Amino acid sequence: MSLVDAIIAIGRHKGKAFYPIISIIREKRKTYSYYCHELKLWLKSDFYRKLRKDERFWAEVWASKKESSLQITNRHLVNEKRLSAPINKDKKYIWASIIRAENHGNYLIEYCLEKILQLPKPDLVVDVLQSEFPPNLDDYQFIVNPGTTTLYQYPNIDVAFQKLVLGKVPIICFGASVWYRRGWTKVADENELVHVAKKIQYPIGCRDPFTYDLLQHNNIEVEFIGCPTLFCQGNAVTGDYIAFSFGRDNISEQISLLRHLSGIQNVKVLIHEAREERYCQNLKVEIIKEVSQFLRVYYGAKCVITGRLHGALLGISANKPVFYFQGIPEFDSRLTLLSYLGLPIQAIGEMYSIDTSAIQYDFNKVTQLKESFSSYVKKFKEDFAL
Repeated sequence: MSLVDAIIAIGRHKGKAFYPIISIIREKRKTYSYYCHELKLWLKSDFYRKLRKDERFWAEVWASKKESSLQITNRHLVNEKRLSAPINKDKKYIWASIIRAENHGNYLIEYCLEKILQLPKPDLVVDVLQSEFPPNLDDYQFIVNPGTTTLYQYPNIDVAFQKLVLGKVPIICFGASVWYRRGWTKVADENELVHVAKKIQYPIGCRDPFTYDLLQHNNIEVEFIGCPTLFCQGNAVTGDYIAFSFGRDNISEQISLLRHLSGIQNVKVLIHEAREERYCQNLKVEIIKEVSQFLRVYYGAKCVITGRLHGALLGISANKPVFYFQGIPEFDSRLTLLSYLGLPIQAIGEMYSIDTSAIQYDFNKVTQLKESFSSYVKKFKEDFAL
């Protein structure tokens, strides 16, 4: 061994003694940063503490305190300053679609919204994820954006909105949502969450109570209207099968649940993401891959067991018994809509003992949201003389 090698070896040996000290310092820094962040939020307001509550907050507290504020029939939705562009009879509008093959939820929203609105044929249909985007958006009266309703999705803004908000054309959002699941300590304040919402030049129709609270707190015009998939009309019949759809997390437990269900019931599995098909290997289930069949299958089931928000909402719209499971018990802002409607958010293990005939949600609240959604649509059509 050379002298240089010996010196390096001694340095490495001595350095190991400092590793525990360095690790302790790093942990202390993390702890210090966390509490500094918490203190900053506490000094600013108690708003974050409210948002960080679990789903029971929106099921038990939010509804009772804000029920009266959800009625929008007699409210004037449009701020004239924000709709300064002249509106004429010759309508030109953009239908902003999305081709996102990995998730069929976008297609379901778009399909249901198209049925509800019954608008004239759009002058331009764009894929909001395409690399090139029309440069002359300001030539159009408004943009209907059903393709993506996510105003924010951790850790960044949805790419579609990054393009759409560059112009001055009002964007009409039916069921917009700020999707937040984890990483609270990485957000200094809510400016990042509402960045896109502040640029949309029309009152936002939001999907869930979390988004409504957040936007209202930031003085953004917003109405709580639910999601288009909650109001899509189909022919509801009572079949002899369970409609099942996978959630995102804890797949092994979901496969075990599906294996159990398929051993005692007829089960149709709706594939919301392409990778889910392989989860059904060697199971006695019917696989539904075509989005065009989703509405019929959900509406024809005797009950819906799902880890998908839009699967639950379609089941509720058909007045079916719906059972929603969450793979990992963590806060998910989108699920505050289910909590508001009274639908329990359950663990996968609880699905083994459910009463498949029991309806657990409050259909009166569904009806109230439908009225709010209809009022928002009516006002939108009046504003643009449709």
